[in-house]
Amino acid sequence: METNSCEAKSLPKIAVTGCLGYLGSALCKYLGQAGYQVLGYDNLHYDNSRLTLASLCLEDNFSFVNADVRQPKWLEALLENPPDVLVHLASLDGEDCFSSKPVAARDTDQGVLEKLSEALPKATKLIWSHVDTAYPASKVRKATEDDYFYSINKFVQMKIQAEYACLSKENSLVFRAACVYGLSPRMRLDTLFHELLFKAYSVTNKYKRDFSLPDPDKRSTFLGIKDFCRAVEWAIQEDKKGIYNLCESHQPTREELLKTFADFSPFKFSCVKLSEPTRTPYAEVSNEKILDEGFTFITKQDQEIQRLWQWMSCHHRPEFSKMSNS
Repeated sequence: METNSCEAKSLPKIAVTGCLGYLGSALCKYLGQAGYQVLGYDNLHYDNSRLTLASLCLEDNFSFVNADVRQPKWLEALLENPPDVLVHLASLDGEDCFSSKPVAARDTDQGVLEKLSEALPKATKLIWSHVDTAYPASKVRKATEDDYFYSINKFVQMKIQAEYACLSKENSLVFRAACVYGLSPRMRLDTLFHELLFKAYSVTNKYKRDFSLPDPDKRSTFLGIKDFCRAVEWAIQEDKKGIYNLCESHQPTREELLKTFADFSPFKFSCVKLSEPTRTPYAEVSNEKILDEGFTFITKQDQEIQRLWQWMSCHHRPEFSKMSNS
């Protein structure tokens, strides 16, 4: 369902934590341009945070607070003038980051959500997003929102507890989101889609002769970043609650994804060394619930591949090493 927020008579005030991250910066820019008043929180953790902030501050409807969401003073200040919607995207994400900083990662996700669920007014909607990679594999059907995550390690266990914490608030929503791709004010290259495309770009431009592709038969879910932003706005405008899988219908294998890159860029698939297929069953994820309730996915993957390729061609290769989430 395509929404037109500019026609709304009264738009809710939205707060976004982690506003200088990959998802947060894109969401703040999208919502600000749609006419919402957006208040962003971030602790300027990453080296290029100030460049991202400069980009967002060009938006008339965006304001910024330098704050660490783990600190009690942040929540006290937030509750003095609660937003209509709070989108919690601050996160020390990824299993590697969790392994090196487990306490900080748990406090930022699970800890903050526990406090928000208890302290926020009933009228304030709480939205949180995390990954959909922990569904159990099945050859019979796709995983739905009614399926429980498989607790494969401590990182996933923490995400499960964080989801419980968010949903303990009556007015809340959780997106179990796919691997997001596309341009953002704060780019990342350590997501699967961007990582594989960068390897393809590096081979094409002679930075590497070839590269190996592990698990070529492994399927993954993907989501364009604009559709992520649109889904958040949709959830706000339609007053949605509960859990929603957020992913495109097509869920390619890694080999299929690289062949798609070759179709829409100068990359040659012959440069890839395929590892032996693992033939391990992987979960496919259903997006029927969100489609049945009126949301539509509009991202055209071929266009995003071309935009990302052009963006990579405008940067010197050493700069890419800084564009991760760790």
